[in-house]
Amino acid sequence: MDMKNLTVDEIRAVLSRLDCYFFVKDQHARYTYVNDAVSRLFGKPAEEIVGGDDAQFFDLQQCHDLIQHDRKVLEGQSLSQVEKSTDIHGETHHYQILKTPIYDYEGNVAGIFGLAIDITESIAKRDEYEYLAIRDVLTGVYNRRYLELQLKREIAAHVRHNRPLSYVMLDVDNFKHINDSYGHSIGDYVLKNVAKLMESSVREEDYCFRFGGDEFALLLPLTSLLAAYRVAERIRVSIAEHEFVSSEGQKFTINISLGVSQLTDGNTGLLVAQADGALMTVKREREGKNMTLVYCDKQGHITECDRCKLKRTCH
Repeated sequence: MDMKNLTVDEIRAVLSRLDCYFFVKDQHARYTYVNDAVSRLFGKPAEEIVGGDDAQFFDLQQCHDLIQHDRKVLEGQSLSQVEKSTDIHGETHHYQILKTPIYDYEGNVAGIFGLAIDITESIAKRDEYEYLAIRDVLTGVYNRRYLELQLKREIAAHVRHNRPLSYVMLDVDNFKHINDSYGHSIGDYVLKNVAKLMESSVREEDYCFRFGGDEFALLLPLTSLLAAYRVAERIRVSIAEHEFVSSEGQKFTINISLGVSQLTDGNTGLLVAQADGALMTVKREREGKNMTLVYCDKQGHITECDRCKLKRTCH
């Protein structure tokens, strides 16, 4: 087909069949042409859109942003960016927008040519990939890979700003017995609920991770060792008091053991190992487990904060 011989009506017919959104505005940012895709988006026939401006189709905030964008184009700039808007059904969409000036024969900007492509599905897939990259699939808390990344950031912040940082490791006592007694699906159910109880016991700025298997971790910025111990105890008690139900309707409870450490100038490479050591001490030496121990840098050994003579001096 010779494009030079296409009539205006034929060009419009081609544009109307495309899924992309084509529109033209005049120098006052009023629509002078929209294709069928735009008509479907606004829920109005083209003749009811032409002559109107964005104030008729978008809320106040969206309209303000669009006006600012159109003003730049009418000043001679071309724009390519992602815009977010809500359609007539209340659904949010993301669009890749291209807006470029239309010039008259004298070189003056006479209007705006616009092209928009709905990339909502691509954005959703990107967000899903990003979620899967840093989240544990079973429990929804952050995964070990993200823990390693966040540890580097928080340790760097500690070195730069000398702000406190504490770390907690925990695991479910006798988790193998739970799987053997009730099945792996109930084991998964237990892990999901442990993660939920952890998240409900910490602040928004804290981080919950699944370390692996039945092991979890907490990264607590701006938190002293004593404060971290209290957070760990709060989680331990909330989980001990939580009632679980097997697939046969049998009720049961579980316990967890926890180890806590605090970042200091002398242990930037030992934070995780010290918390893990405290946890392992609970598992090896404490009958019944179900306890929180800390690695106390001031005392240089593993202890219980609530029995520590230095507790009043820790902040």
